[in-house]
Amino acid sequence: VFTGYNGTPGSLRFTVPEITGTPARSVTGELKLNTPLQDAATTAEQNNDLQTALAHYKKIEELITSSGFTEDHDLMTIEKKVLTQIKDKSAQLALESRVHWLQENFKNIFNDAYPSSRSSQLSHPKVTFIKEEQGKQIFNMTCVERSQGTSFRLEVKYQYSPANGTWSIYYDQ
Repeated sequence: VFTGYNGTPGSLRFTVPEITGTPARSVTGELKLNTPLQDAATTAEQNNDLQTALAHYKKIEELITSSGFTEDHDLMTIEKKVLTQIKDKSAQLALESRVHWLQENFKNIFNDAYPSSRSSQLSHPKVTFIKEEQGKQIFNMTCVERSQGTSFRLEVKYQYSPANGTWSIYYDQ
């Protein structure tokens, strides 16, 4: 089993108490990866830099896969955790990307949902992810419509289908 990481490919090391004397388990007994690469991923997460965190986790997975110790029980446990992080971070980034897309395209969306708003000024878009339902992601969108000196709050629910990459208005059922 490896015992650390020095930044070069193939040099991933894992601390194992029986070999290095460095604790590899937390106070709760959870197996931990103690490497600068893991530390960098954690720091990126704390700084809300999901893209960098994801890149670090993918590098850890690559190093585990190419280590030659893929049958080691402790390494398999760590790999499962790393794969979970990759999946979670990828999903978070995809969701953030969709929220950003909705914010960038809110005028077209509201003009389609409220044809009378086409002659109005639309501003202050807010997008909130509500839920996932039947394989579709549901978002709530609001904005302010200004028309003839009066302000109105508009709201629409929009859905995204990851299966076919399409957007559409969501109607509560």
